[in-house]
Amino acid sequence: MKTWEELRRTKEFWMERIQNDIFRFVKSYMDENQINQSQLAHNLGVSKGYVSQILNGNFNFSIKKLIELSLKLKIAPDINFKSLQQFINEERQRIQEIEKEKQELDVREITPLSVETSWEEKPESLNEKTIGSFEKIAKKIATSDLDDSTIIKLPIDTLGIKSAI
Repeated sequence: MKTWEELRRTKEFWMERIQNDIFRFVKSYMDENQINQSQLAHNLGVSKGYVSQILNGNFNFSIKKLIELSLKLKIAPDINFKSLQQFINEERQRIQEIEKEKQELDVREITPLSVETSWEEKPESLNEKTIGSFEKIAKKIATSDLDDSTIIKLPIDTLGIKSAI
């Protein structure tokens, strides 16, 4: 098995990375313009099969085709080159920053000023189970001997929320 660094030195890694970037750009364009694959194919002047290949990652663009697609999607085909070592160092730094943010999100500090267990408007990211969990926690806080200076630390998973709140 190859190491993380060894993988970044393979042509397969870079093909996958570029194909994933193109997929994200195409999908984002479709979502922003509220169009389906057929409409995108028509807008780009290509076949539906070609769009399907892009979305399935089954393509290998020439530089000319990559530039044509980029410009039709209103994306600058700006390709930057840097040393592999610089790229690897930047990736490591980015991973460290993500890990640090993740650790910071694992525990949230909540200073209760008042506790309400009813929702006027349910946030989209919360489901009934999550709201029920939150209400149980709020009731425990409300019946505890706390003052306004008490800090309560809850793991974010306690609320059933996987992303940052």
